[in-house]
Amino acid sequence: MDMNPDDIFDLDMPDTYSARYFPQGGDAVSTVLMIDREVSRFPGVFDSAVPDNQVEIVLRYDHIRNARKGDRITVGDETYTVESVMENDRFGIRVAVK
Repeated sequence: MDMNPDDIFDLDMPDTYSARYFPQGGDAVSTVLMIDREVSRFPGVFDSAVPDNQVEIVLRYDHIRNARKGDRITVGDETYTVESVMENDRFGIRVAVK
């Protein structure tokens, strides 16, 4: 069974937003994305007991084919900058942002 991105990136779902993606050296793209604002990562894998909280965004692959560090994302009056691409499964692109 094929998944339809419209079913997953539905604006009626929690933490799903309309946004603009600004790739470096390219034209802005209107898109829909999901934001997870409270992801706890443990830097240094297991040698730290203090989590490093970060914001992660999942982009639609069919809208944004190639995310790169330094690209910007606006959601309403908030602006995020891509810090790293964590996963790209050709359905969604998970990025860490600041």
